[in-house]
Amino acid sequence: MRLIKLLKKFKQLSIFNKIRSIVKLTSLGLIFLTLCVNFSCEEKLPGLLRDKSFTEFTTRKIKGNSVDLHLENPDNQHDRLLYIGEDQDVKCNSFIKYDLSESSFNELEADSIVSASLTFYTFDQLHQGEGDSVDMQIKVSRVVNDLNISESEYVDYSAFYQDTVGIASSTIQDSLTSSSYFTIDLPIEKMAAPLTQNSSLTLLLDSDNKQEVIQTIYSQNYNAEYLELRVGYWKDNDTSYTNMTPTADIADINYKKISKDDSDLNVITEGLESYLVVPIALDTTYSINTIVTKANLEIEAGEVVDYNSGIPLSITEVDTDFVLSEIDSSDRNTSYVYNDDQDSTITLDVKAFIENAIQAERKKLKFVIWCEDVGPDITRFYIKNKKYDLKILTANQEIKD
Repeated sequence: MRLIKLLKKFKQLSIFNKIRSIVKLTSLGLIFLTLCVNFSCEEKLPGLLRDKSFTEFTTRKIKGNSVDLHLENPDNQHDRLLYIGEDQDVKCNSFIKYDLSESSFNELEADSIVSASLTFYTFDQLHQGEGDSVDMQIKVSRVVNDLNISESEYVDYSAFYQDTVGIASSTIQDSLTSSSYFTIDLPIEKMAAPLTQNSSLTLLLDSDNKQEVIQTIYSQNYNAEYLELRVGYWKDNDTSYTNMTPTADIADINYKKISKDDSDLNVITEGLESYLVVPIALDTTYSINTIVTKANLEIEAGEVVDYNSGIPLSITEVDTDFVLSEIDSSDRNTSYVYNDDQDSTITLDVKAFIENAIQAERKKLKFVIWCEDVGPDITRFYIKNKKYDLKILTANQEIKD
């Protein structure tokens, strides 16, 4: 054989020549192997090397325009923060309700109340701009009529803003805006009668701040003691104190910028309170041997509001009937959307879901997109023109004799 003769030739070389020729041997061997295959060498190569295999990559784009927006009732029982303040995107006020029916205040005269104060625990300030923290002017008012704060049903609180009495105001310094206790003294002359003549007390927290900043404080859903109302009163020739915690609270968040174009789909994302359902119809030419190398769902976003923390958008596949709060949290993909992403494309990885659908020979599936409730609840974006694209890159391998 030519290969044996070639090897003998190399054996006749000196050691010095072997070292110089070792690189050439590799090249010559590869050339000889090619010639052997092409000209029917006497020794057969393994069958796999004789097969002609190739991989074909295919890209498909699925367009859709039937995104469905679901807006649910406020999910207040899970909200751990209250919001106070106003900026160019939202105006936030918070209501706090105390039950007085089990206190002994109704047995007292108004002049028996000697002190009152409200203590809360700050969380952080939310900024859209690049500036540092600023002093926050906070106001405390009393809601005159009994306010029903619901944690399961929507309530329009707009009427209660006109039916309030101012009590006190105070400044939260910028050095106290993150994880600090803050106490506001409430004037006796404005608190005595409401405490002794009513079965409940509802306070409104808002701000006249012109710095466009949102102050957050912890809700009673996180820790009721973080919103403590302390009342001092004179009884039996002695001063006693009662510390009261709220029975309910709620942040009333009103967005200022709402798209007026019917072709745009508004998405206000606050935890599990709103979500998108995106139907997909797969190409019927996919086979179960198709390998999905990449699959991305792309949507056009605008007016992203994220307060520098990012909007954690999650996506997963769902059945026709599903409950968002019951979805397995491990079976999802999450991408963050930021202020800088407005008027750009949001990309969500759906490779695993498309791959499963192809293997199961399913032609139709649905995705749900929602905002994870892991940060501030003030987040917002909208889908421009209700459009989305699903881009799928696949690989198909064929084996031929």
